[in-house]
Amino acid sequence: GGSVQAGGGARLRGLPQVVQDSGAPFALYRKTDPHRYEEIAECAQLCNTLGMSTMVITGGSGEIGSATASAAAAAGWDVVVNYRTNGERARALAARIAAESGRRAIAVGADVAVEDEAIALLETTVVEMGALDCLVNNAGIAPGYGPFVELTVADMEQVWATNLTGAFVCARE
Repeated sequence: GGSVQAGGGARLRGLPQVVQDSGAPFALYRKTDPHRYEEIAECAQLCNTLGMSTMVITGGSGEIGSATASAAAAAGWDVVVNYRTNGERARALAARIAAESGRRAIAVGADVAVEDEAIALLETTVVEMGALDCLVNNAGIAPGYGPFVELTVADMEQVWATNLTGAFVCARE
């Protein structure tokens, strides 16, 4: 399952496994099962009742990210759809979410594997949206599919940078 943490170490009862306080106002860590959108939406609804209103979804232009953004907007969140390479899809998603839900939605390009870009994503969120209340660390990559012996150290370093370091930097900031 995913992990949820509210700021100040407050644990949210009835939610998936709770992680150490990230220092972020709220962090919802990456879901890997695309059939768990309902659980994400429930978390979003609960936190929205606590007065939180702006959510950043890293990797927001992909399948899981776009479903998360749509569910969050339906639950009353303003959303920031982060993308690394698919800006057109992210901007179209943000426009659709804004039109259908009436919530504010923007697309922001940043490679979370690059510390300065990850920080700029979060700073842009605060400037453009007025706050950053929730983070969904959804960005993730896989090194391709094939024989394990064909993987390179460079492949694994990129996976590490995106999937772990990127999530760490976003949660830390």
